[in-house]
Amino acid sequence: MNGHNDAVDDVLAAFSDHLEHGTPRPPLDHLDSHNRQLAENLMRLMETGQRIDPSASAPSLEALLAGTEFVDALPPAASTTEAPVLHRVQDVLTDVDPRAEVHVDDEGFVSFGYLDLLARFHPLETDDPWLPDDALRALFDADSYVDLVALVATQTGELLTRVVSRYDVDPTISTAATRPARPAPPALPLALAARAILEYSAPEWGEFGLARAAVDLVDVADLETEIALRVVAEEAKRRYQGDKAVAYRGLVGHEHRLVELITTATRQGEPVDLAAEVDRLARQVA
Repeated sequence: MNGHNDAVDDVLAAFSDHLEHGTPRPPLDHLDSHNRQLAENLMRLMETGQRIDPSASAPSLEALLAGTEFVDALPPAASTTEAPVLHRVQDVLTDVDPRAEVHVDDEGFVSFGYLDLLARFHPLETDDPWLPDDALRALFDADSYVDLVALVATQTGELLTRVVSRYDVDPTISTAATRPARPAPPALPLALAARAILEYSAPEWGEFGLARAAVDLVDVADLETEIALRVVAEEAKRRYQGDKAVAYRGLVGHEHRLVELITTATRQGEPVDLAAEVDRLARQVA
């Protein structure tokens, strides 16, 4: 909960329009002293994120929140005393899955990558892994390649971690639905949080095959096509960016080519240059 009222929310919405579309800067005269200070802090944070060059190195969390009321939630500026915490986080993440790429960044966070997934683990010198949505949004805006931001409470024994996606901080539209609203992401011990990231983003599936007798009962080609249709439809709806978004949307209507790629890559015989096959597929659907 960030605790500010609708008047501050209205100011921030108007200020966002000012930054993005050049509308007049909203006045603050109607706010009391407390809300005025809060609005000024959040507007300064939004300006910082808006000036960031997406192609440049991502700024540290400390740089983004410097001068705001949220700076007290952060650990001291990067120094030799912070390194043990970062390396402790790095060691835990490395033990979770050796296939993941884990390294300590000079800006004071730990980068965690697997396939096309990129998460950044930010240590907070607190027992509550929380930051306001505006601060989280600034972290995502600073680097469009970041999929997940993980806040690590370093004053807890198991390094309690809250993993946040862009969906958790972006404004959403509520509609009637038969399913309950998505709950807030829970705080988990660091190792469990990292495993949950991998399981959700890159689940492992056991081998599956059809008994010979079943081949006569199932049209395998139709089954392959149906699976490809569902996978492409679901992935094309996700808010991917860059080449990944282009690739999935390009596959819509060309699902049979995905089936051909999988068939080629999994058939027995000579090794297949999968990268070359993927490039060929991308050219076909472009």
